[in-house]
Amino acid sequence: MNFLPQYRMKRYSSLLIGLFAGTLLLTGCTNSSGSVSAAPCPDAPLKSIGLVDVTSSSFASSRGGDYETAISKLTQRTAVCSGDLWVATFGESSGQTVTLLEQSFQVEAPTENAKRRKREQLAEEVASTVRDKLSDAASRTPASATDVLGLLRLIEEAKAQRPDAAHEVLILTDGFTNVGVDPATATSTEAALALADQVAVPDLSGMKLTFAGIGRTSTSVPSSVIEQVTAFWQRVCERANASCTVATQWQG
Repeated sequence: MNFLPQYRMKRYSSLLIGLFAGTLLLTGCTNSSGSVSAAPCPDAPLKSIGLVDVTSSSFASSRGGDYETAISKLTQRTAVCSGDLWVATFGESSGQTVTLLEQSFQVEAPTENAKRRKREQLAEEVASTVRDKLSDAASRTPASATDVLGLLRLIEEAKAQRPDAAHEVLILTDGFTNVGVDPATATSTEAALALADQVAVPDLSGMKLTFAGIGRTSTSVPSSVIEQVTAFWQRVCERANASCTVATQWQG
């Protein structure tokens, strides 16, 4: 497959990408409206995690929107639910993520309206932080390869640290992991599923896990390859026992 060397270029070259520019058109283990903040707040304390793939296969081109919208939606939901938010960039290793921000939306104020306004103000500040700090965080993230599977172990650790929390994880990536395994090189969808059955997957039961941007690369990729990569992540999600959504396309 002669397109592989092109989308395996791994240097961060642009901040812009059309992630969540509008309503998501989803395919995966569950259906979703595409609005991060539409679902009711969980009964347990909310712990939101946003993990941003800064390798060039995901972020090398603008598609009429920008990834900041996705983080903004995640931030708004976390704020509404008085939760905690962690956002980090990743590339070749889950052990070398770069934290963009950590923010608690558990606030003190004399009235509920005052608490709401304070959370809204914090959400605006988070959005500003993302705009200001992403470029620097991306430049400090080792990104010569893409280790998406490694993130699952990182997410498992987060679950162990906060077993009382309701974890909702958003991974912004094209899905073309190439550390250990590479589903894009599978010869068929069936082969991609078999590959997913072979990898070690942690138990993420009770967690909500969303992969957004699967197949959205900086270069043209055959639809058959996107189907293989999508099927791979769907099966990985199923094996992790998480509540899963795999998002491949969205409308601007």
